[in-house]
Amino acid sequence: MTQIAAKTAYGPTFQVAVEQWVPREQRIVHDAVAYQILPSPLRAFVQIFRVGVIRQAILGFVDRSVPGIRGGILCRKRYIEDALHVLCGRHGLTPEILGKRTGHLPEAFEYDPRIIRRGLFDALGLGPPPTEPATPLAVAPRPPRAGEPKNR
Repeated sequence: MTQIAAKTAYGPTFQVAVEQWVPREQRIVHDAVAYQILPSPLRAFVQIFRVGVIRQAILGFVDRSVPGIRGGILCRKRYIEDALHVLCGRHGLTPEILGKRTGHLPEAFEYDPRIIRRGLFDALGLGPPPTEPATPLAVAPRPPRAGEPKNR
């Protein structure tokens, strides 16, 4: 089951990798890692999109066949990136990148955390990743619920 679910990541990752061939000022998503984490056959297919005429013809066909699918995938990814960027900036957070041989991803889809971390910081405009982990922020205790004693 995990392998089947993990394979669904190829579609959005492929879309993001293709997006990198769109002129920079027209891109919805900037991602330095998407192409690198695709398997070799998909990387070879992404190369076809380097040629502008071919890219426009194929993407135009996709947009006419399944209206909104590409934009939906790319905008969702961009929204998540923007929200993460705001969260990191507002709270001084340093995201922890899980990856290769940490047991969090199926082996076939794991990638070196340092490369992902560097790509994430680059994509979010956070500058180079810090060399030391961030100090966790203290979380205020929740207020007592109605009817609950205050000193618990």
